[in-house]
Amino acid sequence: MARKKYNHNLHNETQPSVSKQKKNQPSIKQKYAGWVVVVLIGSLIINLYFLGNAFFFAGRSLNKMEIASSKAAFTVSNPVTLKDRVNTKDSFHISIAEIWDNRMQRALGYTVQFPIPNFPDGTVILDAQMAVYSVNLMNSFSIKGSKAYTGAFFRRLQGMTIEHLVGNNGIFQPDEEDLTIFAEHFKDSFLRAFTIAYRYVNGSDAFDQLFPNGVSLASVGDQLKAFQATDMNGQRWTLQDLYGKKTALIYVDVGCGTCKSKCGTIRDLLVPSGIDVIFITDASEEDSAKFVEDYARNQPVIFDSDKSLANLLYLGSAPYLMFVDTDLTIRYKSAIDSIVDDVEPALEEFLH
Repeated sequence: MARKKYNHNLHNETQPSVSKQKKNQPSIKQKYAGWVVVVLIGSLIINLYFLGNAFFFAGRSLNKMEIASSKAAFTVSNPVTLKDRVNTKDSFHISIAEIWDNRMQRALGYTVQFPIPNFPDGTVILDAQMAVYSVNLMNSFSIKGSKAYTGAFFRRLQGMTIEHLVGNNGIFQPDEEDLTIFAEHFKDSFLRAFTIAYRYVNGSDAFDQLFPNGVSLASVGDQLKAFQATDMNGQRWTLQDLYGKKTALIYVDVGCGTCKSKCGTIRDLLVPSGIDVIFITDASEEDSAKFVEDYARNQPVIFDSDKSLANLLYLGSAPYLMFVDTDLTIRYKSAIDSIVDDVEPALEEFLH
């Protein structure tokens, strides 16, 4: 039988036993548990602090890296401010600078900042061949309380040279109706800035030779100052060949069957009225040959695949019609739409 254990210390019955004392005293783990918790919390706070700083400074470093990368991609040099010395009706001026592409180690072209009345300033980067590399605005703007997006409108200008842009009304017609007013202001400022930049880079003589009439879109009432081309029969045409005659210049889209037929119908309408007709095509000599065979008959055809003549005459997108009077004054110019509603009334006025 198991023996009972007794407490022989009769005088200290109220005192807890050693085992009870040990039981009631906190263990080492219990003694330091609170400190461990404090240390862990402190460590967590410190780690959060340094982690937050890490993200903060990493963000700052990333921002610095982005700035450094953007600066490293291109170098801008030799900035100048140029005024419009041809059209001096106002104080229109641009800022232009050269751009060096650090990645390709070559001159990229030029960056131009120009004013747009009632809108933020515009910026355009022109490549070494003076073609549009990109277009943007210095700041965003709103139309009727909503932010206006110009990206799609600007993208159509990429790759265009000043030869392609001058006289091309269609390229400046926005798809978004809300951008119409902006596009009108932008077009005038953009062409004006492009002209100043072109004169600065290539010289005024080169520009005047390219655009003897200037870059302003010639309107009814203006006189032609230049006309030079060679038709598909090898005949040379100059401004003198138009002088003293009523002439119709019909700009043809040879890739459009309806357009070709419409232009042929207009020719049949004009010739009996004593008006000389000259066809100008927007295609190569090879592609224009089919039009000559099917529609031209005895009228001269000038192929204008590089748009040089269309730019010289400020013709919009084909099909297009221009009436030039005997004194070389433009009496009518417009895209060809309705023969009955548009061309016939214009013809009647031109003949009288």
